[in-house]
Amino acid sequence: MKVYIYTLKDPETNEIRYVGKSNENRIEKRLIEHCQEKRLNHNRHKDNWIRCLLRKKLKPVLEVIEESNTDNWSDREKYWITYYKKIGCSLTNTNEGGEGQPYRKSTQEHKEAVKKQISNTLKEYFSNKENRSICRKGGVASRGKKRPPRSHSGKASSSFVGVRKNGKKWISYININHKQLGLGSYRLEEEAAEAYDKAAIYLFGQGTTINFPVKLQKYLTTDIAAWFKTIFDNRVNKKYSSKYKYVSQVKDSRSLKEKIVWIAKDVADNYLGRFDSELAAANKVSVITGIPLFELEQLKIKR
Repeated sequence: MKVYIYTLKDPETNEIRYVGKSNENRIEKRLIEHCQEKRLNHNRHKDNWIRCLLRKKLKPVLEVIEESNTDNWSDREKYWITYYKKIGCSLTNTNEGGEGQPYRKSTQEHKEAVKKQISNTLKEYFSNKENRSICRKGGVASRGKKRPPRSHSGKASSSFVGVRKNGKKWISYININHKQLGLGSYRLEEEAAEAYDKAAIYLFGQGTTINFPVKLQKYLTTDIAAWFKTIFDNRVNKKYSSKYKYVSQVKDSRSLKEKIVWIAKDVADNYLGRFDSELAAANKVSVITGIPLFELEQLKIKR
């Protein structure tokens, strides 16, 4: 049976990172097997490298370098591993080839060496007074600075500060005295980021860091104070009352636009539907409960 010696190359640098062998009937599936999630659950150099590529939506490049047989493939694999290491390739192979080993545990000496190296690195870092000051203050992140995307599940959502995704819309918000103030929902992520920029400039001044520094002059030419007052008023009056009992007005969360709908409920607070007008919702309540419209209005006034 034919046995192939192959290499895995980095698609970004075209550098050879791994040397392996495969039987004739498995060479076409070998790359797929290397990238399978169930095979990447070890903390090995090769697995970590492939996981890093997969996160970038890339895959290694498989290239056959020699065709051998079942009698001498072990020697040939050892030869190629030694050769590529000798010419300076940073291979992820954990042994010199041959039969191979699925996983090699670190020795106690190796663990002690790694621990000592980390300790020396930390000592060198904290010997700098500026670094110690940064750590005491809780890091160097500043208001408006880009950060890794984050969603409600803790994973990717938006790369802008003050922006998160909610369904099909982007929500803009800003923190004031440890309290979060909503700045509205937008169809585009950039619009939500601009809303944060305007609020940050209005609240903290021009010196604050914003998502789009190149648009600073554009922000300053607009009436930010009036814009922020409108946003704040809409936030406070998120839910509106009706002149009829058992009828309320809310923003339609299922619409991409800022559409207002009327909600009707009965005496037992059971949901009766959503309507485009206040009168239609009141008529629905009147039909279900048997209370005339003028009495619904009077009940609201007495409340």
